[in-house]
Amino acid sequence: MEEGAKFSFPIMGAKIVGFHGRSGWLLDAIGLYIQPIPKVELKNFSLGPFGGKGGHPWEYVFRSIRRFVVDHEQWIHTIQFEYEDRNGKLLWSKKHGDTNGKSKSEVLLEFPDEYFVSIHGYYSHIRFLEDSATVIRSLTFKTNRRTCGPFGIEDGIRFSCPVMGRDIVGVYGRSGLCLDAIGLHLGTTLNMKAEPEPVAPPAPQIQMEQSKLRQYGGEGGEGWEDMFQTIRRFVVRHGVWIDSIQIQYEDNNGNLVWSNQHGGDGGSRSEVVLEFPDEYLVSIHGYYSDLERWGLATNVICSLTLETNKKSYGPFGVEDGFKFSFPTVGLKVVGIYGRSGLFLDAIGIHVVSIQE
Repeated sequence: MEEGAKFSFPIMGAKIVGFHGRSGWLLDAIGLYIQPIPKVELKNFSLGPFGGKGGHPWEYVFRSIRRFVVDHEQWIHTIQFEYEDRNGKLLWSKKHGDTNGKSKSEVLLEFPDEYFVSIHGYYSHIRFLEDSATVIRSLTFKTNRRTCGPFGIEDGIRFSCPVMGRDIVGVYGRSGLCLDAIGLHLGTTLNMKAEPEPVAPPAPQIQMEQSKLRQYGGEGGEGWEDMFQTIRRFVVRHGVWIDSIQIQYEDNNGNLVWSNQHGGDGGSRSEVVLEFPDEYLVSIHGYYSDLERWGLATNVICSLTLETNKKSYGPFGVEDGFKFSFPTVGLKVVGIYGRSGLFLDAIGIHVVSIQE
């Protein structure tokens, strides 16, 4: 008889290897032992960058990160971190940013048992020193044991970098007088423990936060962004490159909407109609290249392939130049953004984690 407080054991990426509990005349309690299915191979991918385009770019790739040091006040003035490089050496990054805030905060991990599970914050446009820029206003670091922050002021546009069980293998961004932008590189393997662990009845499930995956392509054209619940159809105009894309989607209020046409009217027209509600977009991959042979000093998207939870569509265009891809494991696309003018110059996606 189903009566009383309901419990369940959602098991993702693991198998049951034992039971434990209590009993007398009746079964008083029950629990499970689970063991992760070892080493799921995934693709490297990047989250962000989030923030502005001022300052100078920087990037670090490493084996693991040990601590963050943040100078902050009304915004994030500087950031510095200690990491283990690929040769096993502990190193300090440069201090990124040139001005010191009134407060200095340090997040030191209890390595190897503590690790980051997400970094989130805010960015907005500010004026300072007779200048203005879009900068990182706030950072919060969440580990498997605690939440550190927020450091700075939570004002502006919120962003989130959920690690989704992976190792952080790189940090990149932009900085000048302060921290202008930040993003993460995530590794190819899930962070799983080898020994079985007893599983308690879980707390109510919290929906995973949205992530913005970096855009690929050139800097020409104008920026655009479409956010939605799900895509219904995808229209691509293509020839030697991708001339334009247009999507029909269900917005966050449940309305069926057509986006603007992002790009020009050239090329052949192809249309992909998804089998709603069972089929949804999980990723996009393709190629981008310069148009120097055509007398244009710009990079554009040359080819696109659409990946859904059921099949692949494409490639549309010509697979030539630099290949790019976004992860497909356990994700659903809930936004597309990029740049376009006469062509599709660049493309990126917003995703959320899903449970089948």
